Amino acid sequence: SAGWYASLESHCSDLNKSVLKVMSNGRQTALATVVSPNGYMVTKASEVKNRQIQVQVVSTNNSGNPKLLRANVEAIDDSLDLALIKLDPMEMDQAKELIPIDWDSFHQTVPKG
Repeated sequence: SAGWYASLESHCSDLNKSVLKVMSNGRQTALATVVSPNGYMVTKASEVKNRQIQVQVVSTNNSGNPKLLRANVEAIDDSLDLALIKLDPMEMDQAKELIPIDWDSFHQTVPKG
């Protein structure tokens, strides 16, 4: 039904503020989840290791046009294939609309077991 689709579309548009495309050499290599308001994100280490990366942010105040922002790999855990990346400090003013994932809500919606 139209109501269900509108609800789904609303939730998906919010995801654009919490889940970003990780880009390297002009192509998408991974997705990153925003985990803090100061620009930290988690992504797949094997896709960002030893690469210059950018994250693609879709701005609602910029007609929905994506913009690429520089990011740096801060830490890697090879055993879990996780990387902590952070937006370049000079880019933070371009990413004011990012919303860190709400871990409390996430745990309430994921079945235990």
